Amino acid sequence: MLGNTDRATIQDEFKVPVDSSHPGTYWIACLDYESFLPTNLELLQIRSFIEFSTKRTYREHYQTKILEKPLASCSGHNTLIFLKGLRSNESDQGWRFRRASWEIGPMYVPSITDADYRPHTLVEVMDIVEKNIPEPWQKWKQEHPEIFPPEPKEAAK
Repeated sequence: MLGNTDRATIQDEFKVPVDSSHPGTYWIACLDYESFLPTNLELLQIRSFIEFSTKRTYREHYQTKILEKPLASCSGHNTLIFLKGLRSNESDQGWRFRRASWEIGPMYVPSITDADYRPHTLVEVMDIVEKNIPEPWQKWKQEHPEIFPPEPKEAAK
């Protein structure tokens, strides 16, 4: 679980809200306070994803209002919550996500109870979130290589 100092640093320096798995605020996206501490790069990736989601979802004038807030939120937005690691076995490996509106099904996906579960990177989880319309997300990542470095090509077999 993130400590108070970690939470303050994440929110103040990275502008990423830290909240529960069932937040009472309509964040664009947030980090579950039961997460293991993300790396600075992962926090920059979440912040960038918040900006991407805001720009993809809202009109320009409203985007500016949302992104000028200390922590991006919008009344009625279906908050995306990210969680790093598994408390059950004290592993900081693997990222998962959920939506605030989810009432049935697994708490977070990918679900650790799936037979084919494997730990995912944060970017892989973001790719899952954006799988229905992947082109804008892929373009965003390409335009921000300092935050989303290109994945190394597999070595030729």
